[in-house]
Amino acid sequence: MTKEMTSRERFQTALDLGVPDRVPMLDYIDEKVILGMAEIMGLSRGKRAKATRKGEETKEYLDTYCDVVEAQDHDATWLSYSTGLKAVREDWGVDKYGRGFMLSENGIPAVMEGGIKSLEDLKDYKMADRVSYEDFERMAYVIDKLGTDKSHVLSINGPFQEAWVTRGGMDKLMYDYSLNPELAHATMREVVQFNKRVIDMSAEVGVDVVSFDGDMAGNMTTLMSLDHFYEFILPYKQELCDYVHEKGMLVFKHCDGVVWPLLDVFVESHIDGFHPVQPQCMHIGATKQYLKGKMAVVGNIDCLDLLVFGEPDAVEESVYETIQMAAPEGGYILASSNSLHPGCKPENAIRMFEAARKYGHYKDIPEKMAPQPDPPEVVGFGEKPKHGRRRRRANRG
Repeated sequence: MTKEMTSRERFQTALDLGVPDRVPMLDYIDEKVILGMAEIMGLSRGKRAKATRKGEETKEYLDTYCDVVEAQDHDATWLSYSTGLKAVREDWGVDKYGRGFMLSENGIPAVMEGGIKSLEDLKDYKMADRVSYEDFERMAYVIDKLGTDKSHVLSINGPFQEAWVTRGGMDKLMYDYSLNPELAHATMREVVQFNKRVIDMSAEVGVDVVSFDGDMAGNMTTLMSLDHFYEFILPYKQELCDYVHEKGMLVFKHCDGVVWPLLDVFVESHIDGFHPVQPQCMHIGATKQYLKGKMAVVGNIDCLDLLVFGEPDAVEESVYETIQMAAPEGGYILASSNSLHPGCKPENAIRMFEAARKYGHYKDIPEKMAPQPDPPEVVGFGEKPKHGRRRRRANRG
């Protein structure tokens, strides 16, 4: 029988494709959901904790977040760092990188204006020089409070998303691919240097896993042609994944949508895990079967419909079914199919984690995967170039 592990051991074992004692669990949880969970669970700080929509959490809120993580025995925390976003009016904010955002009480701010509009802007832009340790204060606070028995995940925009945010919108970066490739590459080099600085500071405060955020696929296939992906995204993504590993951390890639055309490339890019396996687009069993022994699978509990409109009993049933399909032979971490966003019911979030504890012990999980559906015949916008041998995973001890 597998000995009981610490949360950190459990989480990292699964990311490194091993079989832990039970299925690890985590999620990126919105402030509204955390406060709702705390109130239902009767945690004392829940009613007086506050958090602003700009992401400037109060100490009481961060304490409440830690209370929920501890009470439900999550295996990892998952937070983001600050970009210095400040509201200049009710519906508009600007961060310290000169990017303008439309603000909303629901969901993340929407970028409307970029900091880079031309090659001339890049001469003195230097994003990396603007990163400061104050940007990681909330992550450092949570790590200090919960300690290293848990894993600590930091969300970082991947190079594609950071580039289009910095250009002021995905449409602008996509136009660059065809009309201004020099600016597209220069922007990517700028954000890679920025991301390396963020990774450096993440490692220093105690982060041990990085999530590279940014969707590259929709509900049908990839958002960009595969030719553009290989030219403008892949080299920079691989450079950053290797840099994360050099710092002794692990990395998983967040990407909603139909990601089948990119899964092999994710493996070859040295990514440790794929998140979130959106159930409207990808079958969790087929995905796990395809990635078994290559890359861990993270997520899949439906946050588009089930966690928003469903009942707790239906959530528990979904967790059980997902674990039965995805957990055998290890390499699976339970989470929602994107995040526990403001629309998710706090009672459903609570039941999701409770069910993971109830059904996630490996003594109760089949040792071998049952036969799963074959991957669908889905292709991207173009042909995949031929690649060399697959990555051989390093033994990290």
